[in-house]
Amino acid sequence: MNFPRAQPGVVRSIRHVSLIKDWTRARRADALPHFSDFVPDERAGDSADLLIAEVHGHGSDALIYCRSAGSRLDRIFDRRLGGRYLRESMDPKLSQMARPVWDACLSHGLPLCSILQLADRDGCPVTMEQIYLPYRSTGQHVEIVVAAVHAWSPEGRFAIDGLLGEVTTAPQRTTYMIDPALSVAIDRNDAIELS
Repeated sequence: MNFPRAQPGVVRSIRHVSLIKDWTRARRADALPHFSDFVPDERAGDSADLLIAEVHGHGSDALIYCRSAGSRLDRIFDRRLGGRYLRESMDPKLSQMARPVWDACLSHGLPLCSILQLADRDGCPVTMEQIYLPYRSTGQHVEIVVAAVHAWSPEGRFAIDGLLGEVTTAPQRTTYMIDPALSVAIDRNDAIELS
């Protein structure tokens, strides 16, 4: 599945913007960054919202193994994710919906950002932003994916437990492939002179 390419500016979460900037800085000559360059910001509480996944195999047959998942992710999915394959730990409908995003991240070697419109168990509207960052470890292709989640509500408070537990209908989702090549540099010739 092809997703539209976008500048990093489509990402809303400040922490996610920081993660994408770190990923872009660690990229060398358009190669994938090495996973050893990934350092979560513990002071910002990153680890509770991060999933570290290993890619076993290649292409559409690749299996995604969740090496570790933060405590908030376990609450959002209403189940333990770490130490299991994602297809075994996610609701089947949700797994089917998420697979094209994972596949695009693996095949293009670029970050993806998905924005989902959900409701909590009390019907409160929730927006959830998910980012997927591809890394290599021993080779030159995607071997590890760092996924991060940030949720918020216009109501302020919402129930995080089970937001992506059992899915009866697929939530509305918008997904972008983040392409660092689209970042626009400011041209000094376009500057406006103020008098």
